[in-house]
Amino acid sequence: ADNGVGFDVKAVTEAYDKRTSSSLGMVNLQERAELVNGLLQIESAPRKGTKVQVYIPLTEDAADRLHHPHRAK
Repeated sequence: ADNGVGFDVKAVTEAYDKRTSSSLGMVNLQERAELVNGLLQIESAPRKGTKVQVYIPLTEDAADRLHHPHRAK
């Protein structure tokens, strides 16, 4: 997390179609999280800073709970 310049997450995500360097960086983070069955969360807003969280499950049960938090066991 930081208190830097921040950015519009939705705009950068949508910019992937245009292949900008910032959108490719976010796609790279997303792909790496998915490779380990993880979850990437990015919160940011212009002039408000950015918070990046990556959740990496250590078991299949943890992965299921991470990706389906409302599913009853």
